[in-house]
This record gives sequence, structure tokens and C-alpha cells, in this order.
Amino acid sequence: MKMDSINRHVFWQAKKAPIYSTTYAGRYIARNIVRLVLILVFLNFPLFAAETDKDKISKMHKSLNGSCTYSMLEKYQKDKEMQCLVNSLKLRCNAIDDCYTYCLSKNIGKNVGGGCAHLCN
Repeated sequence: MKMDSINRHVFWQAKKAPIYSTTYAGRYIARNIVRLVLILVFLNFPLFAAETDKDKISKMHKSLNGSCTYSMLEKYQKDKEMQCLVNSLKLRCNAIDDCYTYCLSKNIGKNVGGGCAHLCN
């Protein structure tokens, strides 16, 4: 092989993108991220976790202010029985009533054994 042909061969090789170029690395990373997301979705892992019951309970205990005045969920604003119960708790308003008012208004105790009675006593 002559030196000319070797130089041309090396020059041609240099023009090709190396195996680990940024494009290849980017595709490799993107492909693995997609794989990871698919695995997590398949395993039902919450990627963008909604507020859990534990978070809601923790927030409830931090939010209690003794006033017994908390906004109700929209579905309870039309429920006369729930409004009557919360209004009667607001009239008396001690520490336990404050907790019950918040818990019932925000439906915090729905997935807790004993519901609001368990959380507030």
C-alpha cells in the first residue's frame, strides 16, 4: 500500500463520526430513559406522585388553626347533611371540632380505618 492511499484511508476514517460521538451518546441516554420510564409505568410507580393520604394527614395537622373555618370540597358544598354537620361543629369549635371540621371538609379520612374519628382523637 502506498503512503498516499494510507493517508486517504486515514482521512476518510477521520470524517466518520466515532462510535461514542455526542449523537450516539444522546441516543443511548434517551433510549435508556425511555426504557426506565416504561419499566416504572409497567410497575405502576408514580412518576409524578399525587398527594398521598399520608401527605394529606400531615398537612391537616399543620393546617389546624383553631378557627374551624376551612373551605369545603366542591362535592360537599351541595350536600346539605355534610354542611349541617360541619356548621354544627363550627358553632362549638374546640380542638377536636377543629380537626373534625378540616377532616370532613377535605375528605381526609376516607381511606383511613376509623376515618376522621381515628385521626382526630
